[in-house]
Amino acid sequence: MNVSNAYCFSGSGDSFNIKEKNITDESCNICIDVFSADLKIAETPCKHLFHVACLKEWLNTNIGSRKIETCPTCRSHIGAITSGLNKLESERKDNNSAAQNMLQRAKADIENMLQGRSHASAKYILEDLEFASQHGLSAESLPLGAKVKLERAKTDIENMLQGRSHASAKYILEDLEFASQHGLSAESLPLEAKVKLERAKTDIQNMLQGRSHASAKYILEDLEFASQYGYSGEAQILVETMNQKEA
Repeated sequence: MNVSNAYCFSGSGDSFNIKEKNITDESCNICIDVFSADLKIAETPCKHLFHVACLKEWLNTNIGSRKIETCPTCRSHIGAITSGLNKLESERKDNNSAAQNMLQRAKADIENMLQGRSHASAKYILEDLEFASQHGLSAESLPLGAKVKLERAKTDIENMLQGRSHASAKYILEDLEFASQHGLSAESLPLEAKVKLERAKTDIQNMLQGRSHASAKYILEDLEFASQYGYSGEAQILVETMNQKEA
């Protein structure tokens, strides 16, 4: 498992750097749970790893009239990092609160979008959902993001078919792939087939006119996909056109 959010404290006090740590089946020596990517990890000045919340609780524990100030593993003195851990915990709570607010705002914006009322752009809704997902709300945020990307793809496809300014097929397909991966494949796959059919048409036209174009291999892959999702007739005609050109 690769963990990219380890907070590494120096020996000089409560300052820290965020560094990527490669951890495999290691556990926190306080709670004994194996580290996971969704919980913050702290590295002490003596290079031992703990969950931020566990280490904060450890260093805020009193023994008699004094607080514990030593590493749970090697007993090195690490009391100086307590304020830094408290700051991290405070930031975590602030981020969690902001994530909840952004998720609720995104939900309202999505409802407005689906009902055709004035609404925020998909770009800003997705930014809210991404923040929420990064701060513990991915279970709710990812399906909503899929819904937004599906609606954006629908709009882009309509613009594409009507010859208006539009996003490239590449970006439309990325939106549809995301939607498909998060529970909306029934709607996404036929739309993806439509986009790939239109892209193949453009590529074949460029090929016939001698302009720069995609290779026949990629055109045929698009047509095969389109054929599998309701466009077999059109796809077959385009394949025959390509064969005539090559002959």
